[in-house]
Amino acid sequence: MVARAHRISRGADFQRLFSRGNRVHLPALTLVSARNGNKDTRYAVVVGLTVTKRANVRNLLRRRLSEYLRRTLPTIASGYDCVFVVRPPAVKAAREAMRDAAAILLRRAGLLPPHQP
Repeated sequence: MVARAHRISRGADFQRLFSRGNRVHLPALTLVSARNGNKDTRYAVVVGLTVTKRANVRNLLRRRLSEYLRRTLPTIASGYDCVFVVRPPAVKAAREAMRDAAAILLRRAGLLPPHQP
């Protein structure tokens, strides 16, 4: 599990991100990011009921993406809040495809160096 300092949990933070954040899209995943004014980068993974009604599948998607982000966190640019919104095509995507999609989104948003896997 990631440290509390790197998690977004307050509703006001989510509202700020969704209203003012920059969005980058792929079919299976969307990244919403914005500067947070702190030195720490924080993230959250959102998997709604529209993705699948099966809670175990939603939790699996959330855990897989969170684990990738936890491992990648030291290389992500500091001072940002990032929310990854999982979309329905992610249910059929392989673990590697989701990891690659997250890396592509982070690169497009300018939060990950170009050479990072």
